[in-house]
Amino acid sequence: MLKFTCCFDISKEFEHLIRATQNEQNVNPELSATVVGQEKDGIVLYTWDSKSQFSGDIEVTHVGIYDPVKQTNKVLFIHDKKLTIVGASINQEHSLLAFTSFEPSQEWDLSSHVQPKGTYKVFLAELQPQNNVFNLNIQRQRYVKVQFLYGQYRGFGETAYKESHMLVFLHKEAIGLYHIAMARMGDKGIMMSGQPKTEICFGKFAWAQWDMHLQRLYIIHHKKENLHGMEQAVPVLAGFQFQAHMLEHPFELMFDVILDLPIPQAKKSSSSTYLDLRLSHSIPDANMNLLVLSLPNGTVCLCHQQTGGFKSGGRKKHHDNTRTATGEVPLQYSVCMIHHGSILQCVVPVATQANAAKNRIFFTMHNECVLVFLPGHFVHLLNVSLEYEPSHHILFHDVAYPDLTEEAGVEKTSLSKGGLLTHLYREKSGFCLFESSEGKGYKLSINKECLQRMFTDCYTNSTKMAILNYVIIKTKDWGVVKQLIEYMCNDIASPEVELLMEEFLIASTYSAMRRQIERDQLQLLPFTSIDTARGQLEKNHNNHKLAQVTYFPMKHNVNMGRRHSSGGDSGQRARKLSVDDLPESLSRHFKIKQQLQVSRFDPRSVSRLLHAMRDRPEDFQKSSLSENHLQEPGRGRRVLKTLSMKFRKLNEVLTPKVPIKAKSVTIITPESTRQNSPETGVGNMPVLPGEEKEEEFVYEDQPTASTTTQQLSQHMSKYLKQDVQGKIQNLASEYVSCQFIQSKQLFHMLWSILNTQEKIVHLDTPSCLKDYELFQAMERYLMVTQDLAFPLWKGFHTFFTGLAFRCLDFSLFLQYVDSGILTLTPTFVEQVLTELEDNRETDRIKFQILSKLPKEESVQYFIKSGHPCSKTFLAEQYVQATLLDDPVPRSARSSASSFEGDDLSMTSSGGAGGLSIGSVDSMEVGTYTQQTFPPLSTLLKLLETKDPEFKNKMPRREMTSNVNQVDKMFIESTATMYRSMQQ
Repeated sequence: MLKFTCCFDISKEFEHLIRATQNEQNVNPELSATVVGQEKDGIVLYTWDSKSQFSGDIEVTHVGIYDPVKQTNKVLFIHDKKLTIVGASINQEHSLLAFTSFEPSQEWDLSSHVQPKGTYKVFLAELQPQNNVFNLNIQRQRYVKVQFLYGQYRGFGETAYKESHMLVFLHKEAIGLYHIAMARMGDKGIMMSGQPKTEICFGKFAWAQWDMHLQRLYIIHHKKENLHGMEQAVPVLAGFQFQAHMLEHPFELMFDVILDLPIPQAKKSSSSTYLDLRLSHSIPDANMNLLVLSLPNGTVCLCHQQTGGFKSGGRKKHHDNTRTATGEVPLQYSVCMIHHGSILQCVVPVATQANAAKNRIFFTMHNECVLVFLPGHFVHLLNVSLEYEPSHHILFHDVAYPDLTEEAGVEKTSLSKGGLLTHLYREKSGFCLFESSEGKGYKLSINKECLQRMFTDCYTNSTKMAILNYVIIKTKDWGVVKQLIEYMCNDIASPEVELLMEEFLIASTYSAMRRQIERDQLQLLPFTSIDTARGQLEKNHNNHKLAQVTYFPMKHNVNMGRRHSSGGDSGQRARKLSVDDLPESLSRHFKIKQQLQVSRFDPRSVSRLLHAMRDRPEDFQKSSLSENHLQEPGRGRRVLKTLSMKFRKLNEVLTPKVPIKAKSVTIITPESTRQNSPETGVGNMPVLPGEEKEEEFVYEDQPTASTTTQQLSQHMSKYLKQDVQGKIQNLASEYVSCQFIQSKQLFHMLWSILNTQEKIVHLDTPSCLKDYELFQAMERYLMVTQDLAFPLWKGFHTFFTGLAFRCLDFSLFLQYVDSGILTLTPTFVEQVLTELEDNRETDRIKFQILSKLPKEESVQYFIKSGHPCSKTFLAEQYVQATLLDDPVPRSARSSASSFEGDDLSMTSSGGAGGLSIGSVDSMEVGTYTQQTFPPLSTLLKLLETKDPEFKNKMPRREMTSNVNQVDKMFIESTATMYRSMQQ
């Protein structure tokens, strides 16, 4: 699933410099360097041991610096002896180098990736010029980390007096801040001008992490809390921002929160084991796999893995010792989503590893998602974005998809060896995965081909919907979206098709609105069709559980720190906050979440409302959403005019090269720069029957669009501020316009995938298997759009009914019409009357289709058809109106006069097309046999109406099956016989 692109190779980056520093007679071909630190500007510090030109035959430790921007290397410092440097940092002026050395007290097994017991020491070296190395008199049995601060602190710039600031982390003791005064010596030399001043920033802590890129510090410490009537020590996560403009206190609290995680308390008496991870941005405690991931928009996640296999003073949960029947050890990790106030917990059964370091999970942020990676086992992409509730997690396991990892050579060869993984910052690539054992950095990306194959092979629908949602909202790669829809169409009868269509419509509409409105407004719109409050269970085809994701609310609220005035230009400060101020974004998010308690709009509520209005119209007569209100001419025209304008505006933005009235879209080639266009590779859009007659943008179902606009406006008005109330109607109109565009886009994809013709064919064209698959797809498409109340465009119902007419048996076609699935549009009826030939079978089909229409419409279409049997029908209608003493319909009167002089006395079986005509009250074919005489039938009905006793007065025949009924057929057949004899 992951694609690894090597962006850093220590053997290639530093090889030339390392070889140049060695004595030509003592070249070590197996020499390798080790990365020991990285700073805010991206420079990399690395060390190696070799015999230099000045040390003779004695191996000494070298420290080099690599500038990735200038791509230059140089020797920074050469010690007079060989040391094991486990961490280093350089100040902003590159005048001081601080490093931590480690002296093991026992034999060191490098293959275990764990440092043995030993002593950590801290040194400070002057670099301009290289003069003295100072021992800071810090010797500890626990890990010690040093880190210089970067920023425009006092003395920064071209001044004679300078000052450097350095943090010193003493694990489980304290964090100190060193203020080192510097003085310029000559033109280039800078030396320490006095003893460093120290202050204690924080006391005892259990874990710490330094964000060198944003100059932030995250620590976990314990404090006493009264829980359930007992005083207990609870872990607390605190985040601090270091600011250069704050002279007295160069850091401020961003937030703190009590954690519901099993983190052992920091005790001096407890022993600790540390990983052999030289490039580490946190305390590399082997028994605590912790990492804080954050984004400028306010997303903050604390990733935690319950590790085992090392000696630790902490307690283990029951999951660590539980084995499955197959010998697997359930591995558990948690992601504390501070911005959502909830905890995501995942349990994964994985194979037992002899080396516990190989079960250490790597966490990173990728495309606003937390990427959880255990080489050789699984890749999880957790959707924890601040924009919406956590859902749609992509859970990839090698056990379920073994074929998808064959091409991932990097993952199988290098990363699966069990090397420790950490982060390396690259200016162009961002944070990359760094493999410590081989010294290589990899840029991580999602393998699109693997993602597509995973979509087809995955067992659960939740994973398929997660992949589709991720591709639409995160990657916006419409070429991949089309591939996923094409895979979906391979089994169009599957029940999951409707779920995927729903996800496409809602997610694509959200993605389109995402670029136009603010985040406060965006959180009121739906982004998925599923319930976000549920967990997720991943299984393989053997029904074996691969992973289980559950959610738990955090028991304690997040406390935001107070912000101090920064002084200076307030406009510049405001611009800075909008870019990378996490506390401001997080505080704003919590304020909206706590005060408004917003909920997202449910498009299904519109569908439910429309059904209720049609089923119980009397309940909505006085409602603001009654049918009269929806059909109000003035208001309806204003709403549709607004929607039309918004549609044209959005269509120009999404497809700037294609006019809205154009009947085709541009075919995008793979070499084109518009790879993310929705029209990529979908071909020409068909011209639907009746669509070409529309001069303006018109919805197929206008009440649906109007009701959606009205309901969404009411929903948004509950939560938005008063100053944007005037824009709510426009926002709702834009949303409906986006719904229309995405609805048509899905139809376009289905057409391009399943269609066999370049244009809409006539109704008499025989259908094939591909046409039936297209009909099934369109049937599900119609059901989804009706369920979600998505608008359709003019011409779809005509197209769908025509497709059903060609693909279905005619009796089944009529059942679809009776159930309301198919709509007999005027355009379709005209097609039936014009495109079908005149013969006995087609005349029966035409008559049955006309009989499904309302009476007035059927009369108009029957007259308009000009069929010879329409003369008999008009005569029958005229006689009926005359006998019932009713005014003759104008259409019948005018049409009958036009037939004056023609022979209207056609027999029931003697029409030109042989069509049997029944009474107007019952136009069903087969109601009367060929011996039916319609005028006499009408006369008998009239007599029965005027005289209720008429049935009893009529003579009865013994053969009549019902003695209470007059045998009309006998009378009519007799009258017909005498009439024929007279002729």
